Amino acid sequence: MTQQMRLALSATALIFPAIAHAGDAKDRGITENVYIYGQNAPLPLEGFNVGVGILGVGYRLNLPIKGSHWGWTGAIEYGKGMNKDENTVKATGVTTTSELDATQLGILIGMNYFADCCDDDDWYCGPGLYYSNTEITTKFTGNPDRKLGGIKTYGLEAHVGGALP
Repeated sequence: MTQQMRLALSATALIFPAIAHAGDAKDRGITENVYIYGQNAPLPLEGFNVGVGILGVGYRLNLPIKGSHWGWTGAIEYGKGMNKDENTVKATGVTTTSELDATQLGILIGMNYFADCCDDDDWYCGPGLYYSNTEITTKFTGNPDRKLGGIKTYGLEAHVGGALP
């Protein structure tokens, strides 16, 4: 598999609100988020134009820079996905099945800017450096399962998040 450079933008939906500390930027404490994410992972397989929908969970830790609205952030994500296709040849009645299973691990390191909204620092956005490795297993009727090398993605990620007061 080839390594690809691309801009990775992901939208995240929080399952649990950020554990945010009320007050001005000097009093802001460490925040944590647990979130789910969805992503379509295009696969650079020669002769195929396929992708795998991945659903995963992530954990993000935000560390404030004292006396500033900025803070460091780090995240780790784990996701799974599958693409299944069945074809039946009318003349013979034979049905073949093909499956692509994907497992993804992602890491983000970046910065966040915390906004003063409603007297809290509950909303944030920022840039980050992102790396992910997606392992693919192919399964075709009549053939043994085949593990493909990891598809590595490097890029920039813009993220936004927060909690409702």
